[in-house]
Amino acid sequence: MKTGNHASWPTGKALIHAVPLALIVGLFCTEPVSRPRQLLLGSVFTLFAWMVARSSSRWARATLVLLSLVMAGRYFWWRMTETVYGTPLDWAASVMLLLVEMYAAVMTFLGYFVMVSPLRRPSVPLPTDETHVPTVDVFIPVYNESLEVIRPTIVGATLMEYPPSRFRVWVLDDGRREEVRQTAEDLGVGYLTRPDNTGAKAGNLNNALARTNGELVAVFDCDHIPMPAFLKKTAGFFVGRPDLAIVQTPHHFYSRDPFERNLGLGDEIPNESDLFYHVIQPGMDLWNSSYFCGSAGILRRSSLEKAGGFRTETVTEDAHTSLVLHALGYQSFYLAETLVTGLAPETMRDLINQRVRWCRGMIQIFRIDNPLFKKGLSWPQKLCYMNAIVYWLFSVPRIFFLFAPLLYIYFRIYSVHAGLEDMLLYLMPYLLIAQGTSALFYRARRSSLWSIVYEIPLSFYLVLPALMAFLFPRRGRFNVTPKGTRNKLERLDFPVARPAIVLFAVNVGGLVMGVHQFLTRPGGHSMLLMNLFWTIFNILLIGLSLGAMIERRQVRRFPRIAAGYKVVLGWGGPALERHIVGRARDLSIGGIRIGSPLSETSGIRVPDGQTGSLTVFAKWSVVKLPVVIVRQKKEKDEWVLSAKFASLTKTEESRLVGLVFAGAIRPEKAEEKALSLPVIRQRGIFAQSVLQIERFLDSI
Repeated sequence: MKTGNHASWPTGKALIHAVPLALIVGLFCTEPVSRPRQLLLGSVFTLFAWMVARSSSRWARATLVLLSLVMAGRYFWWRMTETVYGTPLDWAASVMLLLVEMYAAVMTFLGYFVMVSPLRRPSVPLPTDETHVPTVDVFIPVYNESLEVIRPTIVGATLMEYPPSRFRVWVLDDGRREEVRQTAEDLGVGYLTRPDNTGAKAGNLNNALARTNGELVAVFDCDHIPMPAFLKKTAGFFVGRPDLAIVQTPHHFYSRDPFERNLGLGDEIPNESDLFYHVIQPGMDLWNSSYFCGSAGILRRSSLEKAGGFRTETVTEDAHTSLVLHALGYQSFYLAETLVTGLAPETMRDLINQRVRWCRGMIQIFRIDNPLFKKGLSWPQKLCYMNAIVYWLFSVPRIFFLFAPLLYIYFRIYSVHAGLEDMLLYLMPYLLIAQGTSALFYRARRSSLWSIVYEIPLSFYLVLPALMAFLFPRRGRFNVTPKGTRNKLERLDFPVARPAIVLFAVNVGGLVMGVHQFLTRPGGHSMLLMNLFWTIFNILLIGLSLGAMIERRQVRRFPRIAAGYKVVLGWGGPALERHIVGRARDLSIGGIRIGSPLSETSGIRVPDGQTGSLTVFAKWSVVKLPVVIVRQKKEKDEWVLSAKFASLTKTEESRLVGLVFAGAIRPEKAEEKALSLPVIRQRGIFAQSVLQIERFLDSI
């Protein structure tokens, strides 16, 4: 099967034209120059790169990549010819450092290739004739997760805006629990299970494939709640496209990951997943290489059947299945629109557990079904898959970078025979231009500093799984990422943090020793200064990583989501019914916090335990829900009330899920109508306004 339109590999003629350019670049990179000329060269190239980076056009991207390549070439030629010598231990350390630097450079340039021109696809509307709308089986695989996590996902899936006769939701229960079966029955969805757990998640999905018959299959992890428009915006791609096998959408997380939450920086740092889902996947889409990510994706059943179902040989069944489908000639599309929201791993331990599985699975793919030798893949597809695989080898280079300066300070082993001046002359232009190029490609989705902070805690735990997967690719089992983890106390997870603590202490010791050497040893400080600055940088990064391992107190059953809805809280009997108008501060499936100005709530107190009615004015609808007041307090110039939702009907539960997770019902912009509502103190004073509110609600 031939693939459809996507970027093609350069022709032979284009490659021939590139040969003279490669020769010129090679001669330039290997030409020796004096220190003053190297300073001038680096300064001119860096200044030119800064000027080019002000544009985001394709020529600017290509120019910056060429400049990065040139300065990388000069740097590595200098490293290989002038900095690798000495004792056998010096040689070993120097070669190791050179190799890990080359690994970083290869990953950088592979990244440039993948993201040379990311695609931004618009969604395709569904046919107006319902009989031509593809039928869809919606799979929600579960194992041991709590009903608190599973139920909102099922509810969200049932509320998708798609012809009811053309889709059905299925809960795939690998835990074989009666309460899950009852929940599925209660919510009116299908329930499938099997006698064993062979093949883990992939086996669970294959079991469901064999027992259903929809033309398409949508998959959602049990904590990934689909937005109403998911099927409407993705299924249309498949109409009239028999060569299309996969449409993937981003994974969006409504809860903070451990780095965001534990460091308390929130939106100040880029979320780790943003880079992959909003930069890398659209980039791979250009090369017909975007792949299924286990959830928030939709696949063609007939394509899966030709591929032998979801792959069970590796623990990353999603990427492996995509690889097989691409090799068969099928296309994949990536829709860079957030249509699903879910839970991020809630502790560092959970995150490490998840990343270990991803690392092991990608190395298994490399060993079992190597993309470089996979028939049917184009060279761009091979490179895209290799970029995704080789990334997971970062643990060894990252750990060595953290130890390398200590080799000189503690043992006088030279990992690089160069002083601070030479490193600044050759390394700084290369790094500055590479960083400028990365900034143009990644925009606000990646920070090099935070990428290192993210990688440090993982590195210690990925080395052994990567090695074992390489040596024994068919060993290992599928580990389910825990959901709904809670911490009663703020604490350092010492067993998880132990390697980082040791590394931090060793680096601090190296800094103290290095400063002592600087003060007591006469002359020759250039090499020592370089390693001291390197050590200080490492201490900063390790310290930030340790901060991310201090688990913050987290006792809520449901993560709160920031909200700004206008709300009206009513309570009391018919004769003395009272209302407060305010704004929702945050919201969850469990409850809500409301802020109301003190100037408008003077003299009003709601008894704790008081039942009431909460009306929420969202942009797309008005939702009325029963609540119980939990607590209230003054905060600056606001009176803040906390309430929990109680005794919800199925309809109210559906509306709440829609409200919390971006809305399931979108009739009118009701919030705009509510903005002028006054604060209502009691029925006798503002009776007319209350009546207007009630009439408005009754009309919805």
